[in-house]
Amino acid sequence: MARYDSDHSKSFGAFLILINYCSIYNKNTAMSEEHNKYINEWRKNNPEKTKATNDKSHLKRREVDLKRAKERRLTDKLFVENKRNYNLKRLYNITIEDYNNIFNNQNGYCAICGKHQLEFKRAFAVDHDHITGKVRGLLCMKCNADLGIYENKKIIFENYLN
Repeated sequence: MARYDSDHSKSFGAFLILINYCSIYNKNTAMSEEHNKYINEWRKNNPEKTKATNDKSHLKRREVDLKRAKERRLTDKLFVENKRNYNLKRLYNITIEDYNNIFNNQNGYCAICGKHQLEFKRAFAVDHDHITGKVRGLLCMKCNADLGIYENKKIIFENYLN
């Protein structure tokens, strides 16, 4: 019988704590509902301040997100490799292995000017026919830009030269 009483008193104590917690929770919920009404009313009455605050928060979050993304791009080698492979496949329908095979076939030199990859900071660009999509080779950035300008103005240049 004594054991039953102690169990009963423990459970009754837990019950009292639970009731007390629930009443505090309900009180806080009621307060937060009143607070939310007040905040919503204030936002309606002060749209300029609300917009300024939202813009400021947005810019701060964006700045943090951009910083994280930049750190990831610089430090995560797997991310960089996967992105490169994805872009090669998406833009030129070749894999990183295909790119490396073309690079090895050119012995690491630009297909137009003949300068070696080690003379440049950036990887060679994939030269491709914009109509057929066929890959022609790898070019340094200068040759790739010059070729792009030439292809876009080909008729003008040929008329001028003739």
